[in-house]
Amino acid sequence: MKRIENQVNELLTDLKITQAPVPVRKIAKALGLSIKAYDLGDGVSGALLLDNDKAIIGVNPSESRERTRFTIAHEIGHYSLHKSSSALFVDKDGLIQKIEEDGVRVLFRDGKSSSGEVKIEREANAFAAALLMPVNLLKKEINSLDLDNYKHDEEIINELARRFKVSTIAMTYRLTNLGVLQ
Repeated sequence: MKRIENQVNELLTDLKITQAPVPVRKIAKALGLSIKAYDLGDGVSGALLLDNDKAIIGVNPSESRERTRFTIAHEIGHYSLHKSSSALFVDKDGLIQKIEEDGVRVLFRDGKSSSGEVKIEREANAFAAALLMPVNLLKKEINSLDLDNYKHDEEIINELARRFKVSTIAMTYRLTNLGVLQ
């Protein structure tokens, strides 16, 4: 996953993003991706719709702000890592057939992508985590904390999650994967 971390760091450097929270919508726009709310149904957080040169990230409007930010980052990951892959065809409750009739390829973010059961989903999740919680910005924020004010790791995780506008679960996974937490 070092390749993904490097790709994300290059993107953040190119866009001159140097502080948290990372402006994920600005990044999508800079990459030529539009973001639209779609009623994707229960269990689907988002979708990447690819139509020749146009790409749209569809987000479920009923999701929390933190979940939506992660979904957008996840779909940016698919766009950056997998846009030429035929693996982008995923069926979900018949919706894909309707969209494919218009010549659009679709990838959905659902429970399986959240659990990382498929390689491209693990990669998109890693991309999203690196994008929303870059190592250099995490170090900067951790160093800015007065750790004596926190009695438990959970309090630190909550504060970092608040600063990065991600869920505490996402922050916990990220800190664990980076070896900061055990």
